[in-house]
Amino acid sequence: MRRLVAIGVSALLALLFGACGGGGASAEATLVRDAPEKTTAAGTSRLEIAIDPAPTQGASGAQSAAVPPIKITGEADYRAHRGHMLIDLSQYGLPGPPVDAVFDNATVYEKFPQALAAALPKGKSWVKVDLATAGKSVGVDLQGLSQAQAGDPSQTLDYLRGASDNVTRVGAEDVRGTQTTHYRAVIDLNKAADQSPTARDAIKSTIKLLGSSTQPVDAWVDAQGRVRRLKYAVDLSKSKVAASTPSTPGSIIFTLDLFDFGVPVQAAVPPADQVVDLGTITGGR
Repeated sequence: MRRLVAIGVSALLALLFGACGGGGASAEATLVRDAPEKTTAAGTSRLEIAIDPAPTQGASGAQSAAVPPIKITGEADYRAHRGHMLIDLSQYGLPGPPVDAVFDNATVYEKFPQALAAALPKGKSWVKVDLATAGKSVGVDLQGLSQAQAGDPSQTLDYLRGASDNVTRVGAEDVRGTQTTHYRAVIDLNKAADQSPTARDAIKSTIKLLGSSTQPVDAWVDAQGRVRRLKYAVDLSKSKVAASTPSTPGSIIFTLDLFDFGVPVQAAVPPADQVVDLGTITGGR
């Protein structure tokens, strides 16, 4: 049972680190669309991701108990598209410290704690998940959706490239001690995919999974035009996730915080002889 939980959590966390102008885009819309480039121009940052599923509602109308959010902390190198993460799975009752992970472009490597090592072939301690194919490996379910959030955060930032012309300035707010301006927008995911230099395929996959090409988001942007927080609630009611998994929550809230820009990043890809592909463990399912 523990082996199955470990495999499922690995898949869950790997695919899935998001005023109106008269004849064109408003100044607010332009600022939000430019934010991904200005953010990644900083080179590196620390990050914190929260994946918070809403309680599910059964046939009787009773809601399930709230599930604690998954917490991911780490650092990202935006130029190398590589970073290091610690994934806290204690809310699932899994033993040991947070899972050590490294992302390298569209690939995530997760180091299983010693207590879960029995789930892996002898001599292997890292699981490799290719985000471009993981959805096919684990099927269309909640795991596939969440995988995309645990990789390169610059791909999530690229959602903002598809901001509509109608962007609302909510007001000035403090985020982790930094003054920011809070904006609210609706994202055209097809436009975001077309404008993204690296995340086109990932965004197109999200559209297919959700059954929608629009996504409301909230973004907090600092005085340098960098994203300090990105938050959005994903409606799963019409998604392929809900159709294939009855226990799927009605929505999931993703929150990405970026801070300490310019921090050093240590993110070495593990040796090949210590790595096993996720598909090998799941039998290609």
